[in-house]
Amino acid sequence: MADGAAIDAVCEEADQLLDGIDVLVGNAAINRPSLAVSLPDADWRAVMEVNLDGNFRLCRTLLPGFIARRRGRIVLLSSVAAYGMSGQIAYNVSKAGLIAMAATLAREYGRRGITANALVLGLVDTDMSRETAAPKTFEHWLGQCP
Repeated sequence: MADGAAIDAVCEEADQLLDGIDVLVGNAAINRPSLAVSLPDADWRAVMEVNLDGNFRLCRTLLPGFIARRRGRIVLLSSVAAYGMSGQIAYNVSKAGLIAMAATLAREYGRRGITANALVLGLVDTDMSRETAAPKTFEHWLGQCP
């Protein structure tokens, strides 16, 4: 996700193998938990590069094909972290950016048959969330989400 040339190559290969791509689900993400005052620049950039820049590159790469076919679906996976959670500022900001990205793409390309949406998910049990979320966080979300 942090390598623009790799994104272009994968999209081109998938487009040829599948005879066109109709749906993009932007799901890749990393987190570098830290309070704002102590987050190193390199960690900020790493999170933005994967979570935000990578999704933008995917969208930009696939949009010409969507436009040509007058159809396409973009689904970007955001998070309730977009509304702010302590100790993970870069992740939060990247997920808020995905909401704005989807809204902008929907406005720019909706008339051309292309939809863009951001799904705002709660805590999902993944390797990353197990590494970064406290057990009490899981307990809280289990009580909030059926």
